[in-house]
Amino acid sequence: LEGVSVVDPLLGSVSSAFPTTLAGGESVTKTFTYTVSSSDPDPLPNSVTASGTGTDSGQVVSDQSSCQTDIVHHPGIDVAKSCPAEANVGDTVTYSITLTNTGDEALTGIAVTDSMFGDISGSFPSTLSVGQSVTETFTHVVTDSDPAILNNQVAASGSGADSETKVSDSAECGTNVTQHPAIQVVKDGPAKAHVGDTITYTFAVSNTGDVPLFDVTLSDPKCD
Repeated sequence: LEGVSVVDPLLGSVSSAFPTTLAGGESVTKTFTYTVSSSDPDPLPNSVTASGTGTDSGQVVSDQSSCQTDIVHHPGIDVAKSCPAEANVGDTVTYSITLTNTGDEALTGIAVTDSMFGDISGSFPSTLSVGQSVTETFTHVVTDSDPAILNNQVAASGSGADSETKVSDSAECGTNVTQHPAIQVVKDGPAKAHVGDTITYTFAVSNTGDVPLFDVTLSDPKCD
């Protein structure tokens, strides 16, 4: 055979790696390498076509062979959460949650739950492509019933589109609630009184802070 040509759609023309002529019964083997990328189909198909012309007959002959490789995927997901370090009662705290596909295959069935906001899966896409990152924000108004350290945790999960392997991750952040306790007492009574009169005093005690007060006591040296 002469004019031997070898073409591989994945590797391109590889004719130069083979001799241009093959004697009757001669066999030549060559090896080639290919680096799998995230954009490759799964399974990865590959075929090769070889042709040549008989030196005496002038007849063109060809043959084709193919194989395919199953690509093993490694899914991964990362969730990150941020919030302010401190807040006052009445402040609106903004939480930022970021989901990232850190694996080498698409993720499906994305689920996100939060200890404060519950199931928030609907705020995120149900699928994440390789390398895709999505950030959403949520708010909470701090109340006097919130703990002094407002901790919040988020958990995210998804499954590999090809491997069907489930992966998950969690993150948390905390905000110190700055409390301002305060109390006010206002005393009122008559401007004048006669000897022998009984004076009535009025006391008004108010919580002027932003947290509940406990063990409130009131004393006056003139009153029982």
